[in-house]
Amino acid sequence: MEWRDVVGYEGFYQVSENGDIRSLSRNFKLRRTGLQDGHVRIMLLQNGERKNYRVHTLVYRAFVGEIPEGHDIHHIDEDKSHNNFRNLGTLKMEEHRSLHSKGENNPRAKLTQQQVDDIRKRYPRESIREIADSVGQSYRNIHRIVRRIRWK
Repeated sequence: MEWRDVVGYEGFYQVSENGDIRSLSRNFKLRRTGLQDGHVRIMLLQNGERKNYRVHTLVYRAFVGEIPEGHDIHHIDEDKSHNNFRNLGTLKMEEHRSLHSKGENNPRAKLTQQQVDDIRKRYPRESIREIADSVGQSYRNIHRIVRRIRWK
């Protein structure tokens, strides 16, 4: 696994290609925390000042480069906890926000709000597998819908 200095914290912290962060002075990996929106964050300390960062930003800057102005970092597989630099790209802010629009407003939505409501009514009377097969969706997608991970 490759490690590189965290930009702005050279000599203090390093980030791995997968998003692990280590302290060079204390020689151990730091504990990352999750955000409600699914992103992983880390708190770094320098000169007595603490600052929180989203891990994907540190990975991108160390392994790819600076984020172009007017762009956001995008997780290609849409898993916000998968911070390998190969899974990170940039999109224009407007395009990125449109891509992650909620519900039926998302141009990539496969279901309507009515269909989602119907799926939630059917569960737990029917299994997730039965519902997925009957509506032509993946088990994972239906699981996320009934657990309110998707279509909150």
